[in-house]
Amino acid sequence: MKPGTALSAAFVAGTLLAIFDALWVLVVERAQAPGYFAWCAALLVGGAMFVGLILGLLRAPAPLLAAALGAAGAGLVWPGWLPPLVVGLGVLICGAWVTPREAPPWRLAVSTVAALAGVVVVAPRLLVRIFDWEALHDTTESTLLALGAVVIVFAIEFLARRLQDDPRVPGAGARLHVATAVALLLAPLLAFATADDDVSPPAPPAPTSPGVPSRPHVLLIVLDTVRADHLSIYGYERPTTRELEARFERLGRGVAFPSVHSDGNWTVPSHASLFTGLAPGEHGAHFTPGNSFFFDIADHATLAERLRDVGYRTIGVWANPWLGRVDGMARGFDVYLRPEMPNRLPQFGEAARRLLTPGVHPEVVETERGDLVLARLESELTACGDVPCFAFANLLDAHAYYVPDLCRGRFIDWRIRETIRLPSLHDDPEQLARFEAHYDEELCDLDARLAGFLDRLDAGGLLDSSWVFITSDHGEAFAEHGNIEHGSSAYAEQVRIPLLVLPPRGQSIAVDPRPANLVDVTRTIAAIADASPPGRGRDLRVEPGDGTDVQASIEFYGDPTKVADRNPRAADPARAVVVDGWKLVEQSGRIELFDLRSDPRERDDLADREPDRVERLRARLPELATSAGPSRDGTISREVLEQLRQLGYGH
Repeated sequence: MKPGTALSAAFVAGTLLAIFDALWVLVVERAQAPGYFAWCAALLVGGAMFVGLILGLLRAPAPLLAAALGAAGAGLVWPGWLPPLVVGLGVLICGAWVTPREAPPWRLAVSTVAALAGVVVVAPRLLVRIFDWEALHDTTESTLLALGAVVIVFAIEFLARRLQDDPRVPGAGARLHVATAVALLLAPLLAFATADDDVSPPAPPAPTSPGVPSRPHVLLIVLDTVRADHLSIYGYERPTTRELEARFERLGRGVAFPSVHSDGNWTVPSHASLFTGLAPGEHGAHFTPGNSFFFDIADHATLAERLRDVGYRTIGVWANPWLGRVDGMARGFDVYLRPEMPNRLPQFGEAARRLLTPGVHPEVVETERGDLVLARLESELTACGDVPCFAFANLLDAHAYYVPDLCRGRFIDWRIRETIRLPSLHDDPEQLARFEAHYDEELCDLDARLAGFLDRLDAGGLLDSSWVFITSDHGEAFAEHGNIEHGSSAYAEQVRIPLLVLPPRGQSIAVDPRPANLVDVTRTIAAIADASPPGRGRDLRVEPGDGTDVQASIEFYGDPTKVADRNPRAADPARAVVVDGWKLVEQSGRIELFDLRSDPRERDDLADREPDRVERLRARLPELATSAGPSRDGTISREVLEQLRQLGYGH
């Protein structure tokens, strides 16, 4: 086979696959920028032509070119070595059987590409209707699909050869391959028409005039995985929240509470505390080795229930999939949903992008963008009219993976070969510094999105009659105390969170320097709505300085799955208490004492130098529950399980 012929055949194969890839996504939902599709197409066509050039220079036969293209395509989208081997050998055998008839190499390329596209994209959507396709192991599934590709190639070439042998229909073999290419490009329409999960989400309610509610609206926005000391509004050196600072200054009534701590150190216990006003040991929704992917707070009244009982319309919009895995968390919400996330990507092109240029268009791997959550929340809020609304939102942007969009490159350069992955304790300091910079860029993204959201609410008059609480469920560590990410310790980087409060026009709130927990936010919101008080928290609007000695408590029940890569002590429970500027931490049998006024990052352990203070604070440590609350294994779809695993949970 001459180099020119090989290049032509490879160009046909790569172009067909790129067109199919783009059509597949565009037919179902156009979720990405045109430049992303163009980049993926260029990688596919360029990669195919590179293979064609090499084999053409080696004078390889046409079947070997088709086999190499088929194996490369299979290797992009199927895990392991077996599927590429099956496809490569199968196509090679089919091609060897066809070549005595001197079939042009482009014909075999068309057959190979059509088979790959069909079994990767179309076949699973059809097979799932026949039997429990999702129950198969990944290796078994990919091997069956690879065998399916070989069968399709063989069937097309067998029929083409029979037609080629029939003198009554001259040129029928070539026409069959042209028809195959046309069918390949129409296949996305077939898959779209036969797939249940491609149905568009229902339209949000039509906006109405905001009106004047009888009681103030309350907005509770949780910025998942945001630590307070990485926000410039709290003095951080990088300008991560300049937009919010400007809005607060312009409105003249927003404040930042300086000493707020999450009740837990990961999503489920913290949100459960926020919804019930109870500590993790009381509501029971925390991880222990007996828990799987489901938790339960069904025995406890929720904040949404209490507010709905006094006439509030209740709205919950969230991005973190954990918030759909806790029984009872949705109770009391009139609307509780995760917006339809545009997560469908061109399969072959996206696989090539991740393999060859992961630092180009990295934003596509992060689909739970805050702008989608805020857009749906805004739509629901404007539909409230003069009915008071309680609106909760969870924004997942800052959670690993760190793939900023609006502020990419603001604090550190992006590299074409930058791999998008979870950080690990095994990363060197330079790589950890890069992760930290990208995390800060995510915070900058959140800042811009929140500022735009507040501007739109202000323009519509909603801010005039709304209390806005912006907080977080936990922080994120970058090896400060030998731990990475979150859900493994009670140190500041994992549990000190922001609390920004914006009252309605004509009202104010004083900054309370005393320590606070999320349960205090719960109590404050209930008090604003004149609802029955939940749990143990205190109203943060009460003026400080009354001499009351308040405390903040943190509880963690251990997570052995994070020992290897996140924190060597992650399997050990931890607890902490913050009182009057001092913090006592207990984990793995160690007691540590920190003076937060002079050492906010908890670097200098004073336990040996302050034994009397240690004993006084030890008596105020929270009692850890002996077991978790009700939990169950239940049935979890592969899609949700993969979403949780991408966030670093489970193995």
